[in-house]
Amino acid sequence: MKSFKLQVASFKLNKLRMTNDQLLMTVIRHLLFVICVTLFSVISYSQQVSVTAKPDTTSILVGDHLNVNIEMKAPKDIVWEIPLFGDSLNGFEILKQEKGEKTEDEQNVVQHLKLVVSRYDSGKFVFPPLGFFYHTTTDTAKRVAESRAFFINVNTLEVDAQKGIRDIAQPLSVPWTFWEIMLYVGIVVAILLAIYFAWYYYEKKKMKQPLFVREEEKRPPHEVALEALRRLEGEKLWQRGFVKQFHSEVTEIIRRYIEGRYHIIAIDMTSDEILSAMRRKKSIDKEVMKPLENFFSLADWVKFAKYTPSEKENEEMIPIAIAFVEKTMSVSEEIEIANVTT
Repeated sequence: MKSFKLQVASFKLNKLRMTNDQLLMTVIRHLLFVICVTLFSVISYSQQVSVTAKPDTTSILVGDHLNVNIEMKAPKDIVWEIPLFGDSLNGFEILKQEKGEKTEDEQNVVQHLKLVVSRYDSGKFVFPPLGFFYHTTTDTAKRVAESRAFFINVNTLEVDAQKGIRDIAQPLSVPWTFWEIMLYVGIVVAILLAIYFAWYYYEKKKMKQPLFVREEEKRPPHEVALEALRRLEGEKLWQRGFVKQFHSEVTEIIRRYIEGRYHIIAIDMTSDEILSAMRRKKSIDKEVMKPLENFFSLADWVKFAKYTPSEKENEEMIPIAIAFVEKTMSVSEEIEIANVTT
């Protein structure tokens, strides 16, 4: 009886051990399945994400610029974290970092990036791998993708010691273009104009004259003469004892009228010279000349011979001058006077 109980207990113990072993094996199989699936998904996803860095050349001179073109290829749900590289990278000076265009197709997106680097010592150097973090839109866990390293040869200028040291080459002479010549001509003209206007302004300021004077509209000579004669008549100079001044001004008015009407320089002429020039004008009637001769003769006597004219002679000077102007003005001026009076 006792032996039978021992056999039953041994059987239950063995059964329990088999159940635990089966459970352990089941757990191990599930864990292996999960690990395999995870590794497969990571490996398959990593194959879709790639970073490539390619230089435009593998051999440069010391100090030359080298362009490193970077392509980051990934599915559309990938978000890249593009870092700002520092001043140097494994001995290469980073001169510029430019973010390029983004291209895409039905499945993938390619982000372009360019680094402009340089090196100032010669030799063969390794450009290091470039790592970029990324994550998906549904998972913020960061992963990293790296480019492959490559070699760059940095060379110096070849010097032929046998040829010796030579002077630096002289700068090349470039012929001037037409527009360059015109530019310098324009600058010279502008300087000369500035000098002229500065001198003109200085002269006007020194003479206390306005910088710009508006030119008045030129009036007919007969209009100017008649207006001046009537103004002189109203001043009553000879009546107040200024006889010589009166005869000087009335003759000057007629001189200016003759100059404007017949283009004779009467201001600088003597009375005889004016009369001689007037006689040579075929358009002047002889009847007009006689009163004009008496007019200038009396004025010369008063101005130069200290002659004292009578009251009648003084009174006749302005009417003689007005009559001379009205008889000798041009036909168009006569029509204008007629229109005004009517």
